[in-house]
Amino acid sequence: MQMAPPEQFGIFSSLFDSTGSYLALLHLNPPFASSAVSAVVKCCQSSDNPHKEVGALLDERNWRPNLVAAAAISVLNYQHMSNCRLWAAFDSGSWVMPQLAVAAYLSDPDFLGHDTVRIALRCPLDSSSLASRTPLERHIAAGPAGGRKRSAKGAASLVQLVSTLRPTPDWFAREQSSPDLIALLSEDVDRSAQIAEKWLLSLKSNLKTLL
Repeated sequence: MQMAPPEQFGIFSSLFDSTGSYLALLHLNPPFASSAVSAVVKCCQSSDNPHKEVGALLDERNWRPNLVAAAAISVLNYQHMSNCRLWAAFDSGSWVMPQLAVAAYLSDPDFLGHDTVRIALRCPLDSSSLASRTPLERHIAAGPAGGRKRSAKGAASLVQLVSTLRPTPDWFAREQSSPDLIALLSEDVDRSAQIAEKWLLSLKSNLKTLL
């Protein structure tokens, strides 16, 4: 199974052209972050109902369209179905879990509720949609690392984002000192907490100048 043809992503198709412009969204590093976020904003503004295409991006079990969707959801008004698909992409173990977590943080009014459940359960994954793919196809679509490390990546992202809330929820200090959560977070080889923190700050900074 391969990623859907770019033209199937409607208003976002131009981001998947041969230049790979969507890749600038991965780290949102200057000087390319501003133009990358601006391109997503323009795509969203070109449609009366961009959530339709956002849903198609999130239904793909491939980190590339998931990444574009994360940026788009952060721009758009809340829509319940889009956020359900966002959490489904996160739960699948997408390689861009930190970016998806940030998008949920910025867009979902019940972010803390979703976050609380996932941290309590230690971010279990539903990777059934990848089961039929060959190892190479899974690697291309979902990136490296096995299930445990993906759960660690998701947990690290969510823990970092909860730590920015003021006040932090009552359960947070208890969970932070939990030996099994500490052990899980130690298996995050991608420094996902730092990715989530940096992506949040960069995205908010760029959106402030565009919206």
